[in-house]
Amino acid sequence: MTAKTHLVLGRSGTVVNGDLGIVKVRVPKTAGTKALGLLDAFQAIDLTARR
Repeated sequence: MTAKTHLVLGRSGTVVNGDLGIVKVRVPKTAGTKALGLLDAFQAIDLTARR
């Protein structure tokens, strides 16, 4: 994650170790699976508090 990553918090308003979530990245079609570790997320969503 970077300063540009949009963080969507759950009801608790914090993200703690063990929370469930979704991390979204944009990957070019020509990129292989090795490129995934090099890309920055554009959005991270905390799902734990929404259950």
